[in-house]
Amino acid sequence: MINVLDRQLIDINDLAKLLNISKTTAYRFIGNRKIPFYKIGHSVRFSLNDVEKYLEKIRVEQISNK
Repeated sequence: MINVLDRQLIDINDLAKLLNISKTTAYRFIGNRKIPFYKIGHSVRFSLNDVEKYLEKIRVEQISNK
């Protein structure tokens, strides 16, 4: 069982600021299920842990010079 109380949750505004994206893009992430979220009533919240995992997943590695 997920213990939500152990997670730090942020709202859509915080997500947009953290990722330096617009709120529209953040809502698009929700619609396309690109990032996990919690729906609490009519609000959505994101776990900072999930945001970190998302960023690791989309990270593009540098090309090493030989």
